[in-house]
Amino acid sequence: MASFYRSTVQEFLGQDEEQILARLGIAYANRGYTSQYTDQTLTWQRDLSSLRTSLEECVGKSDSARSWGLLLEFSVPRKEVRVDIVLLIRDAIVVLPFLVEPFRRAHVGRAAAHREAQRYDQK
Repeated sequence: MASFYRSTVQEFLGQDEEQILARLGIAYANRGYTSQYTDQTLTWQRDLSSLRTSLEECVGKSDSARSWGLLLEFSVPRKEVRVDIVLLIRDAIVVLPFLVEPFRRAHVGRAAAHREAQRYDQK
């Protein structure tokens, strides 16, 4: 699958944040991007911390969550877009966009998330 990072939840939780950031940065460069802005790295860092906390909660509630597949920055074929997070849970695919400033602009975030989900679903 075309993603910047791929692992199980267990592998993700066992890695240092710096290792994951390095893999994301290398994959970003390998896709032909000539420069990476600090904002992108800081965003990944913030998002990874939040994702780690959420996945630790999932594992705490169900040990089977350790075996879930995890894709970060997944490129949707023929759509020219990337999905922030994809969880592969048994026979389900869960698409999770990360939204900036979720509390200050919650209504804008929900609308953007809805539009983004519709875009992924269109053929």
